[in-house]
Amino acid sequence: MAQMEEFAEEVPEILEECHVRGLVLPYFLVAIAANGSIMALRCTEQPNQGIDAQLIVRRLINEAMELPINIMIVDSVGEACRVIITPAGATFR
Repeated sequence: MAQMEEFAEEVPEILEECHVRGLVLPYFLVAIAANGSIMALRCTEQPNQGIDAQLIVRRLINEAMELPINIMIVDSVGEACRVIITPAGATFR
């Protein structure tokens, strides 16, 4: 089971990879865990500070995000990508 801290550790790397792949800020990120926990973030660029993720939806079951966690990221021009977090780490699909 991935606790919130573990999930939070993956998010910055996922957002950086979205940037590398050419997605255009702001992004909307929705994460759905195997146990039904859901989180949604609005990600924007902050001058001289990088990407800021604002929590807009949070519904956690037992304060956890159980693996696997499926994530969809949609950018400001409608492009999207999917990421899955498993015990082996995050994989873009």
